[in-house]
Amino acid sequence: MTQPNPEALKSAILFLEGFPGLDAALQGDHIITKDLRNALFNYGSLSDSQVKLAFDVHSEVEDALSRIARAREADDPRTPLALEHERRKIIGTVISTKLQNSEYGPQAKMLVEEITGNRLYGTVPTRLRARVEAGERVRFDAEIKPSDDDPHFGFFKRPTNAELLAPAQSDEPQSAE
Repeated sequence: MTQPNPEALKSAILFLEGFPGLDAALQGDHIITKDLRNALFNYGSLSDSQVKLAFDVHSEVEDALSRIARAREADDPRTPLALEHERRKIIGTVISTKLQNSEYGPQAKMLVEEITGNRLYGTVPTRLRARVEAGERVRFDAEIKPSDDDPHFGFFKRPTNAELLAPAQSDEPQSAE
């Protein structure tokens, strides 16, 4: 990272005074937060959309930390948190795949188990259709809808940003073939 312009730094400090809580929202390690923080200190201000994004990311991170804390406080720490209706990143292992016929023709479906133990069923992301198999680790974003019958089972739809993960390292994507 290059050193910020001293004038931009002064402007950034004044800018932060106009948005209570923005300095706290920009303190996290989230990649978007880091990018917004760098933009603020390099240019001296952020757009209204960027300020809103900073608060939104901060809120999502705080919600995730809160869910983790609730899980740790549960009587049985092995019990996963109940799924919530939301759009978020899913990281897990593919349990099974199958081709299901629908009114739109054959659809590739998969069952994914997250590290928390929750299971999610939905459409195989387009990027993974030709190469995903049971036992492989995947990461993608999708909208989740919990099942009415089981708080630890749900359905996902509209998966995006999908990638296969290396078996031993859950955070490193596999090289493209």
